[in-house]
Amino acid sequence: VLSNLAGASPEGAASAWSIMGEVVDAAARPVAQLWAPPVENRAVAAARAMGLRDLKRPRKLVGLEIVSEVVHLEDNSTFCVMLLTEGMRDVTEAQIADAITLHKGKPKAACLRIAHEAAKKKEEAAEVKAVGAVAAYIDISDDYITEPDKAATKKLKTADGRSMPSAKPPSRIRIAHILLKCQPASGPAPSDPQARRQAPSDRTQADGEAQLLKLVEVLLTEYHKGPEAGASKRLSAKFAELAREHSDCKSATNGSLSDLGWINQGQHGKDFDAVAFELPVGGLSDIIVTQRGVHLLHRLA
Repeated sequence: VLSNLAGASPEGAASAWSIMGEVVDAAARPVAQLWAPPVENRAVAAARAMGLRDLKRPRKLVGLEIVSEVVHLEDNSTFCVMLLTEGMRDVTEAQIADAITLHKGKPKAACLRIAHEAAKKKEEAAEVKAVGAVAAYIDISDDYITEPDKAATKKLKTADGRSMPSAKPPSRIRIAHILLKCQPASGPAPSDPQARRQAPSDRTQADGEAQLLKLVEVLLTEYHKGPEAGASKRLSAKFAELAREHSDCKSATNGSLSDLGWINQGQHGKDFDAVAFELPVGGLSDIIVTQRGVHLLHRLA
């Protein structure tokens, strides 16, 4: 074929012969067996995640084997599962326990508290390393209907006859919130006719979350500083005070409780409703993010 091609295109034929020569040379080379770690090794020392070159500063690459552990969870208890990045290694178990206890049921606030503790230690050590955490709280309760029949569903009773609160969220609630508006990561900020003021030019979402974390902890301190009987009223009064001072929503100037009033589902968007309508009366939410900014919610009724 190449001989026939030489008559029509000598240059093309020469190029084809050159390519064929390279293929023959490559095929004649001895094949080196690819290195692989021994089967019994769970990890291999490597300098970079992309390969095994330049082993001057080895690090451990975790193997792909699945490891499982079964943990017994007691009934009527709350547990927290948290994943921490390598940058969080200097945070102590006591600090983690304090954060997840203080912010029980608020995974974002708990993660932010621990991340801030880790970042503080990095600053003191003049070390630059990313920190991050993911958490989930698990409530274990036997007050569930696993496979209810129609009669049991109507009466909302557990299998052993005890009363069970309705799983259906209310259609109308009264709620207050503290809104901190933030500059978008890209593009212009969306219009917000209910905004009391514009976001500061240098406030990012991370800045807003850090500020709300401080407010959450002020509110929790207020809630726990006196008798339990008046804790809800103290929380509502302090929440209104902080809303008037910090919130970027016009609701901060509404009455003595600085609230949004009575709202129906759908008024403030799915992200807002998903948290607001799940809060118990008197409850304080985790830090949430919507198109308007970052929020902290408190249900009044």
